[in-house]
Amino acid sequence: MIMVARVAPKRTAFRGLRPLDPARDLGQLANLIEEAFGDDLGDEGRAALQDLRTFSRLGPLVLLLDHVSPEFHENLSGFVWIEDGRVVGNVTVAPAGALSRRWMISNVAVAQAYRGKGIGRQLVAAAVEEVRLAGGEEVLLRVRVDNEVARRLYEGLGFKWVTAITEMELAAVGTVSPVSAEGFVLQPRRYSAWRQEMELAREAIPAGVQRLQPVHAGAYRFDFDQRLGRWLGHLFAGRVEHRLAIADGERFLATMDVIIARWRGFHRLALMIHPDYRGRLDEMLISTGLHLCSRYPGRSVRIKLPTEYAEAIAVLRRYGFVEQKTLALMHLVLKP
Repeated sequence: MIMVARVAPKRTAFRGLRPLDPARDLGQLANLIEEAFGDDLGDEGRAALQDLRTFSRLGPLVLLLDHVSPEFHENLSGFVWIEDGRVVGNVTVAPAGALSRRWMISNVAVAQAYRGKGIGRQLVAAAVEEVRLAGGEEVLLRVRVDNEVARRLYEGLGFKWVTAITEMELAAVGTVSPVSAEGFVLQPRRYSAWRQEMELAREAIPAGVQRLQPVHAGAYRFDFDQRLGRWLGHLFAGRVEHRLAIADGERFLATMDVIIARWRGFHRLALMIHPDYRGRLDEMLISTGLHLCSRYPGRSVRIKLPTEYAEAIAVLRRYGFVEQKTLALMHLVLKP
């Protein structure tokens, strides 16, 4: 009798799309995000990356955390792409808020060696389908304006441009003298003037943004406890806040917040200008903000502005600000 040995077929390693598994993927996911985004990661991004590496060492405890913490689960819900036994692609997808029908896609990343193979498209398509199955009505994402490959991918899937935010930085503030604008006065802005500020926001914030995030009183009206908390936060962090406005009677034409870092970190500016007055008030606001910051010289100054503020962006460049990045907000409306 001749015995014939049967050779068990070699098991083929899994490749392709699957849901993210926090218990085994976090370490590789951290490596992928660091490779894909690198220097684009700000302070918050680097802190989140470190958190990923920390969680990756918790082993089975991550499963418990994923089960008991809705915030943890949402921040790590999505899909990965597996090739050659490792994570080479990722997309995160989660609701934009509690009970929201609007969802956010983020962390779309593909390892350099695997780009150009359609992996990113399949990851984003899977995320959109996940939102559709969950009853979502709209999907949002952010992408660098200069990343043409990614923009074309999203546009090919039906995403439309809403607005874009330009982040700029002045490496070190020096001596700056305020520039006046004839007929206009920059004055302190009281918390009691929240209605004027809210009305200005309705005129100044791009319509597409307001459709996604309607202007409401809660963003501008601060009660005593909120104001006290804000003041204490600045006090303990060594910051000073200046709240300023340019008014025409009871109507605000522009507002500016200047956050000065006395001990460490960077100074911050925030502007809001009525569309009819852009190009007329920009330098007055920016030069005054830099003059206040120059009391603590040598620190960097940062600002974020919608690209609709072209005149202000031009003024910032004249004062030495450099564009760090411009992020476009895009959205996809899902049909029922």
